[in-house]
Amino acid sequence: MAGTGVNSLCRADTGWVLTTTAGPVTARAVVLASGGFEWNPRLQEAFLPNPVTPISAPSNTGDGLELGLAAGGTVTAMRAVWGVPVLQDPEHRYDGRPSGRMANVELTLPGSIMVNAAGRRFVNEAVNYHDLNKVFRSVDPNTGAHANIPAWLVVDSGYLSRYSIGGTPVGKVPTWGVSGATIDELAARCGIDPSALAATVTEFNKYAADGHDPLFDRGANAADRYLGDPRQPHPCLAPLAQGPFHAIPIRPGTLGTCGGLVTDQDGRVLDRRSQPVGNLYAAGNVAATVFADAYPGGGATLGSAITRAYAVGRTLANTL
Repeated sequence: MAGTGVNSLCRADTGWVLTTTAGPVTARAVVLASGGFEWNPRLQEAFLPNPVTPISAPSNTGDGLELGLAAGGTVTAMRAVWGVPVLQDPEHRYDGRPSGRMANVELTLPGSIMVNAAGRRFVNEAVNYHDLNKVFRSVDPNTGAHANIPAWLVVDSGYLSRYSIGGTPVGKVPTWGVSGATIDELAARCGIDPSALAATVTEFNKYAADGHDPLFDRGANAADRYLGDPRQPHPCLAPLAQGPFHAIPIRPGTLGTCGGLVTDQDGRVLDRRSQPVGNLYAAGNVAATVFADAYPGGGATLGSAITRAYAVGRTLANTL
């Protein structure tokens, strides 16, 4: 499989036989220590609740996962991702593949809101990026389509004069952004319901001027304000008052998938009967997350991978 150099993994009397690009290799034990499957469109479509734009290493195509499945392993948490809202410059590439960058800072700063195509806000824009990303899963019961895809970061010219968007110099609109002299004009150019967006901005402005957000409580706690701007009257809230106005597409994204092979506390891959699959082990995002669909903080994916890898190494040292 591309990325691992391993084409197949088969049990043998003495352990495992791996068919690699360099020829067959025998091993008493095998450790799958690869990433998730976020760069594999086929696996994305099969398992994830909505499309995502990955911003991780493009080598994470699920090769280790498919090796483990073929060997008899079972999986869990396959709908979960380490989620993040993403800004995607159409010209941005990671190892030649279209990618993007995190949008959580831009969404937190005052003078901005995020809306869907119906022109409505749908989340606290300053909430942690993992939980924010979950809202993109929502489905419109009337159409069956994702209710919040596409989404737009909408800002006024005051915001633009203070902050960079997606690495673009302060004061400049990204080339993939949309501008309008008025909110109605901006909405029309984005395909957003103009009257609904105007009503959303009016309602937001009425309370933001006093540092309140009765709809989602944006900026009401220290976690929200952490990435805000302490130089402003409120670090997360300000009216969108100065035209022209600008909109930047926001995509649901991921730092990696959370679902993967089920393992025990020693990192042994388990089958559907919860029995070990020979001496097959897994660590990293190829293994199912220990956090279910939660994300306790930055480094959680690496921390759990290192801990599981330690457990695997300890077990191998004591048993082989």
